[in-house]
Amino acid sequence: VLHDLALVLIRAGNYPLALAKLDAMQTLLPAVRPQLNVNETAKALSDREVIQENHMLPVTERYIAMFPHLVRENLLRLKIDCYAATGQWNEVIRTAAQLGPRKFRNVEDALAKANNRKYSGQ
Repeated sequence: VLHDLALVLIRAGNYPLALAKLDAMQTLLPAVRPQLNVNETAKALSDREVIQENHMLPVTERYIAMFPHLVRENLLRLKIDCYAATGQWNEVIRTAAQLGPRKFRNVEDALAKANNRKYSGQ
């Protein structure tokens, strides 16, 4: 529910409240570490996340229970979208680092903007 409410707030442009909902949801997720031997479904979903904007889609409780590591990545990606929309470039960089080596289109775009602002002195 918090995830879906955050999506509505993001679409409405209420980024501060969306970030609060995402933070609240992140505290409710179990501490997970990406598994080396994930099942085929999880791997296929994970591979598709890199090139798609699935982080902007609602999730079910079952999806959260089955794929908490993917939900965590989606939460971080949503937070990066909010930080980028509000010009919080240091937060974009800090949050992107939490994703590790994974490359997502929205994250790469936000990092490029953050680095451009950083080097142009904005």
